[in-house]
Amino acid sequence: MGGFNDRKNIVHGVYMGFYGRFGEINGKETSHIGLKVAYVANRKFEIGVSAKVYHYQQNIKGLSSSDNVALVGSHLGIFVEPILFSVYKLNLSFPLLVGAGVVTIFDGDFNENDAQFDFDDPNNSDFTLVVEPGISLLYNISRIVQLEATARYTFSNKFDISSIRLSNINGFSAGFRDKSRSF
Repeated sequence: MGGFNDRKNIVHGVYMGFYGRFGEINGKETSHIGLKVAYVANRKFEIGVSAKVYHYQQNIKGLSSSDNVALVGSHLGIFVEPILFSVYKLNLSFPLLVGAGVVTIFDGDFNENDAQFDFDDPNNSDFTLVVEPGISLLYNISRIVQLEATARYTFSNKFDISSIRLSNINGFSAGFRDKSRSF
């Protein structure tokens, strides 16, 4: 099998990539980290699975024993990604992820010993569905390494966590990712 940069042959393969993105939810900063595993069909189309974890700091005073309350969530989804200009080193793609996950309240500071997740309280976590369309610019560095700059918008259903005013995780995010081809 060839790599990302093998432009003369029909190429099929599998890759794994880690990514980090920064964005916003309800006008406040959020950070995302994730993992993506995909099958690439002749450099023109990808299909795979993506998992993401995100952190959204609320800082709502008086909500609990701590002044620091964060919304932490994750989702797992299936994505498709058509790729344009695949015969060149620089490509353009339009990823679309559809997934499901959970959002929960994280009470405390990540750096303190009193930080805790309270999964037992049904009012502190909820299930969420997400749809995440985007646009990506991909650059093929070598046969086995590709870099991607991406911008996404997350749409989610409304969830009910009684202790916060936030009702969804809709928001824009952007970031970079590397793809390493696996044979």
